[in-house]
Amino acid sequence: MYSIKDALTELYKAGYAERIINKLIGYGTSEIGYRLGGTWAERKVSELLFEELKDIGLTDVCLESVPTESYELKGARVIVGEKIFTASQFPGYVGTLDQGITAPVIYAGKGRKKDYEKISNDEGFFNGKLILLDQDFDNLWCSWQVAEAMAHDAAGVILTTEEKGRGFYSYADDMLAANDGQFLDESIPTVYLSRKDARQIKKQLAEEQANELIITMVSNVNVTRIKDGGEGYNVLGKIKGSCTDGKMIVISAHQDAHLRAGADDTGAIAMVLCLVRAMIMVGYRPYYTIQVVFTSSEEYGISNTVFDWQRGMFCALKKHTDWSGKVVALLNNETMAEKGSRYRLFVPPELFQAVSDHFNELANTRPELVPNGYSIVEKITTIGDEWVAYASGIPSISTVANRDDYLSRYHSDYDRIDNIDFQMICNIAQVLFLFIEKLNTDYLPYDLSRGAKKLAKQYNDPSYCTKECGYVCDLSRYGLLSAGADNALINSFGETIEKFLQATSLIEKRKKYVTETMDEMNDFNTSLLNAYKKMIKTLVGLSVNQSTIYPYQQILMNVFGINVAIEELLKENINISRVLSGLEKVNQDPEGEFNFTKVGSEHSEQTYYKMRETYSAKETDWSILGKMPDMPDVLPTYNKIKEGITVDRQVIIKELILIKKEQISKLNKSLENMKNGIEEVIKELSYFKN
Repeated sequence: MYSIKDALTELYKAGYAERIINKLIGYGTSEIGYRLGGTWAERKVSELLFEELKDIGLTDVCLESVPTESYELKGARVIVGEKIFTASQFPGYVGTLDQGITAPVIYAGKGRKKDYEKISNDEGFFNGKLILLDQDFDNLWCSWQVAEAMAHDAAGVILTTEEKGRGFYSYADDMLAANDGQFLDESIPTVYLSRKDARQIKKQLAEEQANELIITMVSNVNVTRIKDGGEGYNVLGKIKGSCTDGKMIVISAHQDAHLRAGADDTGAIAMVLCLVRAMIMVGYRPYYTIQVVFTSSEEYGISNTVFDWQRGMFCALKKHTDWSGKVVALLNNETMAEKGSRYRLFVPPELFQAVSDHFNELANTRPELVPNGYSIVEKITTIGDEWVAYASGIPSISTVANRDDYLSRYHSDYDRIDNIDFQMICNIAQVLFLFIEKLNTDYLPYDLSRGAKKLAKQYNDPSYCTKECGYVCDLSRYGLLSAGADNALINSFGETIEKFLQATSLIEKRKKYVTETMDEMNDFNTSLLNAYKKMIKTLVGLSVNQSTIYPYQQILMNVFGINVAIEELLKENINISRVLSGLEKVNQDPEGEFNFTKVGSEHSEQTYYKMRETYSAKETDWSILGKMPDMPDVLPTYNKIKEGITVDRQVIIKELILIKKEQISKLNKSLENMKNGIEEVIKELSYFKN
């Protein structure tokens, strides 16, 4: 019998995936590539995929509009005397006029406030100049650096890096790189130079010493705002299943790309096309409808926010609100498949065991499909489209296949087609097909009890929070008590979690009493899916650093920091370092990877408040799905204390107590919402008592 393996082998021998990738990377708005959301290059890809899905034989193939900020990056260069250096560009930053900007260039290190102060404190010194900066993506986004350059009235920014190793943009001295801007509508021209070329400018600056080095920066960009008709297109198509109640499995990848990316996400598109073409070739008819979604504007799609990616999926789920409760699994595919790479899977707790079992089985029975091994991370991150889907109540998994050094080549011109393993693309298609088969023929493999147990551990065990989760403070019920949250609510929430644990434990027991007819199994799965949808929507929150946490935890982190500061300020002999340490915990990511207040103190006040605006939650981007709390503003107090300015302690204590009261109110509200949400999940799980 002609199998999926046979079909994929035929496609591999025919060079199908390679042909697709070559076509896609051929579209670019500049000589070095770029097919970003809403540009003619991405539209060409949308049209190609539309025709390809129709040719394969999918039904209901369509293009769906995605309002997007379209940045057509048409090329950039930096001219130093007779030398012309090619530069790359970032969406989110405007271009120059055709003649570019000719001005003195200043090297300002990493572009913090102190870096400018070391050069000059004269007002207007940087006005109209070009600023060369070492990027530090591993610790801070370029938007902070551009905002600080704007605060000093610079005319433009040239980014580079001196980092080596495995961090962002560290792979090669001559590499060009790109990323999303995470910035406001108002910006200045910003380009990126390779480390090799930037070093020549730095060397010349050092040699010039007192003399100014005049250079020209040219960045050709066409911007079409959403309000002016900026628009990309999601491409959709179906393989209809026999299930009559609309349930489906979504297989997704994104169309847009930085530079001429071979893996991100071009290789994933090719894999999805191989998979669905092979399904049609063998006459496969699933139980659950297969919904293919190629999203627009995943890399960048909206300004005035740090949440500027995942735009296409966000718009798709706003349009298809019924998908939450109908999609039994969203299988998102990112960055594949590099030679020598292993599978990297990002899964929620409730799907961890099912995915682990699947790959363990493959390793034992089909080792040729996983030749380089695999790793499974029990967390849905915000890196790709899967997060928006998950936060919308859709069970989601992300599959990645890249080498261990990929981060050093991420979004660069070293993400190339010659890195791609076309056999592995077909292997991944087989692996996903086998998982889809299990979803189509069995109980949905959601282990809600695992998710409930994880919540219970974080809520009840302080050491689990700090040691296992890596949080910088106690975010358990004991942390809530010491923070001053409502005691009765804390106890009630704990009791609700215990009931939740008991309710989820009934699911496996109920299976024993279900006859394995598709109708009964479908009823079981419908109840399970509805409960899971409500569970996800209740438990998913975002930290200030876009990490997935429980909704109350960022607020508790803020209160913890305020309490430390107040406690120290009440002492007769104050430890200034401890006061500052407390205030630094306010608006700090619980995992300690990003500290908004401390970073803000390293920049000008103008930069801080600009960036504060971009970090705030908005209805127009996916931050709203993460229940992002407002950020309390403690920076003025922090700066006064740090700079040794004489302050009235009692006034500061009163200000902090007021902020704390506001945060406690929000903390109690968040706990109340979670408690009510879990109670709704428990009601859904009542089906499994019978």
